[in-house]
Amino acid sequence: MTDYLTLADALAIHADLIQRYGGSPGLRDAGLLEAVLFRPQTGSPCRAGSAATG
Repeated sequence: MTDYLTLADALAIHADLIQRYGGSPGLRDAGLLEAVLFRPQTGSPCRAGSAATG
């Protein structure tokens, strides 16, 4: 069985990196993060150039 990164994992990693290196805490778009984390579970391939910019 494959283990996928969870939302809690991603937020913990982010908090650790902020503590170690500094930066802005918080999350700009929780829905987008959840979608990105869930995508590998759907089997959908990533398409070049489909990433949102902003």
